[in-house]
Amino acid sequence: MATTDKQAAAQRMHNFFKRLWDQREDESGNCYCFETGRLLPFSYRQNTCCYYHVLPKNRYPEYALEDWNIVILHPEIHEKVEKDIDLCPKVKVLTQKLKEKYGNIRTEV
Repeated sequence: MATTDKQAAAQRMHNFFKRLWDQREDESGNCYCFETGRLLPFSYRQNTCCYYHVLPKNRYPEYALEDWNIVILHPEIHEKVEKDIDLCPKVKVLTQKLKEKYGNIRTEV
């Protein structure tokens, strides 16, 4: 069965996320939520809801696979930041810094 472009892109993204986890994990294989510092056990490594694109990949596809554009979040925090970034001050500050460096978020075409 041939892999579609969309499936291949999803697999590349998933592999990218796993590599990021591996780079950022502690000696026990755990990571910590960027926003809260909450322990994320190794079992979260496979959960794509733990990876947040600070500059959204739909608006900044050129930065989708940049390490600096991804923070690891607890899934509940990922959901919270998607609904209201003001509830996640650390992510909000980083978002503002990246916007200053790479330009304002463009409107969708």
